Amino acid sequence: MAILTRPLTTEDVTLLEAIDRSHATRFGLEVMVTTSALTHFARSEHSFVAERDRTAVGFVLAHAVWNGLYPVVTSQRLTTGSRDDGDVLAALLEVVTKSAYDAGVYRLEVAVPHDHARPKAMARSMGFGESGLLLLSRSLGSKGSRGEVND
Repeated sequence: MAILTRPLTTEDVTLLEAIDRSHATRFGLEVMVTTSALTHFARSEHSFVAERDRTAVGFVLAHAVWNGLYPVVTSQRLTTGSRDDGDVLAALLEVVTKSAYDAGVYRLEVAVPHDHARPKAMARSMGFGESGLLLLSRSLGSKGSRGEVND
């Protein structure tokens, strides 16, 4: 079955919640799929849903930012849920790469959990490499006082 990708919409919340919850649970991350988050990412025009037989099987939440030197499309979540489906990962990486290129953005970043080997390998096979930087996170306010760290 072919993998089809399409732009993410705010109506995708119910389709993507289970995939996101599975991914977040598996890697100890916060759930990202909410109506407000999808509203933000849908506007970016760099976020996509992968479907097989009209069923959502993965998604990428990405947006363009200016880092002070140049624009970057950064992916905050790339997942196929509980299955590490290489075809889905490849389709999502290809579509976000094309959307960045078409927008004139020539730098991409993909955030994946440290211990999630399949998307790291797939991204490397498509020309992505580690930047040499480690992203550290800190929560402020009540979450920070409880020792919670943002994902």
